[in-house]
Amino acid sequence: METNGFLRTVAQFGVCRSFFVIAFLGIHSPLVEARQDFYSGSHYTSSRGIAMGDAFSPLADDVASALFYNPASVARIKGFETEPLNLSGNINSGVVGGIGTDTVKLTDFADYAPVIAADTEVAHGGSFAVLPSLGFRGLALGVLYQKSFRAISTDGATVEYQTQNDFIPSIGMGFRLASGVVKVGYVAQWINRASGTVSVDSAAASSYSDGLATGSGIAHNLGVTVTLPSNYTPTVSIVSRNFLGTTLSDAIGVDFLASNPSGTLESLPMTYDLAVGFEPKLGGAQTMKYVFEYRDLLGESGEPLLGRLRTGLEIGLGGVLFIRGGFGGGYPSAGLGLRTPRSEFSFAWFSNEMGTGFRSSRDVQYMAQLRLRFSGY
Repeated sequence: METNGFLRTVAQFGVCRSFFVIAFLGIHSPLVEARQDFYSGSHYTSSRGIAMGDAFSPLADDVASALFYNPASVARIKGFETEPLNLSGNINSGVVGGIGTDTVKLTDFADYAPVIAADTEVAHGGSFAVLPSLGFRGLALGVLYQKSFRAISTDGATVEYQTQNDFIPSIGMGFRLASGVVKVGYVAQWINRASGTVSVDSAAASSYSDGLATGSGIAHNLGVTVTLPSNYTPTVSIVSRNFLGTTLSDAIGVDFLASNPSGTLESLPMTYDLAVGFEPKLGGAQTMKYVFEYRDLLGESGEPLLGRLRTGLEIGLGGVLFIRGGFGGGYPSAGLGLRTPRSEFSFAWFSNEMGTGFRSSRDVQYMAQLRLRFSGY
């Protein structure tokens, strides 16, 4: 009891300082998550999930994760649940390795471009995402707003940046069959996106969002989860993302995602993810969960098999401290989580593949996430 009380105190006070340092550095940026941009899949990244190698579909147990990882998890919502704050940010090793007085300029491309140009062949990037949500039995709603960038200079004069900005209102429905053994869900996402790769002279840099292609469309996502009532509680989940494909047309009313937009984004192809999870019984308040997941069953990403296989492990101690690890996209990942009844702070270390081939160019990332939730009303 004394240990749990101490951990809860740390979760509520001590870890918040670390979070806001990372979130400040990442604000007005976000993504390039562990190869997630290569898939027609989840646009939101959970620090818990990414620490487990992004093998997470069967474990989605909150409104945000249900909307973006596994629609079947909407059926897991039992009562009213709201999450007014779900804030995450990440920065990469290029930013961390060059931390100094100029780092505070990271979100302002015009001011930070000279720093990137002076640090040739080193990519600088980060992310910011906010996802308020609410749900009750069989229904979930949320709005994701996120921004991301990654920039590099190879000659000290020109800077190339890759940016993706998203605004995605979402609504999901789910229901249970066979006394909850089978859960089925559907999520509609109104995807508004600005994305692209642009090269500019470092002296003429203005905004990470300048000259991006834009697109808007409704994505349909389906999920089925089967939980077998036997030892280790095996769970099988299959998720169809962008069912029948998602056509992106000119974005309407989201000019804040891009300045001087250029072109329209390509459509998002349909694909499937298959995952198997296990939860051995440890007794008391200790838990263990591990997952094997095969992303992009249809091979739309063009990734090799090893790049699409993911596995993750989470060990819970006293329902307060969570230790996580995984392997996905060819690289290891790890993280920690501290949880109280109404809040959660988590940290993850993981890697993105930024090259043209499997394990050809590793970009190490550091992510922090702070969540406040209320339920049971």
